[in-house]
Amino acid sequence: MGVANGECVVQGHNRQPLYDPKDTLASIRTQARYMALSLSHLGHDDSAIEKQLYSSGFHPSICYETLSWLKSEAITENDPLEAPNRPL
Repeated sequence: MGVANGECVVQGHNRQPLYDPKDTLASIRTQARYMALSLSHLGHDDSAIEKQLYSSGFHPSICYETLSWLKSEAITENDPLEAPNRPL
């Protein structure tokens, strides 16, 4: 059981998270932020982004935190995760 090709693996009713549990919290936040940014650039609204993050296996607190981060400041063009005042 685990992640295969970046997708959530499901067996029965047990949903496995998108990320490897051995990842650090910072890595999990980074994954969620990149996913949220991608969805935002595709035109999804905040509610749809949060639902997609949750359905991808991210913990509800990470989903909420990611949406707060996404709305908190302007995104830079180069690397939004490296923008000033955006701690991981």
